[in-house]
Amino acid sequence: MIATEQAAAPDDIRPRLAAEAIIEVHRESIGTIRRALHAGVSDQQVAVRASGAAREAFALLASGLIDYAARPSDEPAGPRPAMNTR
Repeated sequence: MIATEQAAAPDDIRPRLAAEAIIEVHRESIGTIRRALHAGVSDQQVAVRASGAAREAFALLASGLIDYAARPSDEPAGPRPAMNTR
């Protein structure tokens, strides 16, 4: 549907990437809801957490994950802390 609406060429990967990104945001939102319910939080807090997760995910996508994997040349390799604004 995205490819058709955007009149994308058959070899254009952007429609598939966009669709997969939207699906992953949905999955992360569902995961957030499940974790919140398992933790016994209130319905209102479940909604706050889920909408926050979706906003964060779409903001990361909108920025192109510009800073996610960027590492200054003088920074040693290794794990970086997760971004968590919830």
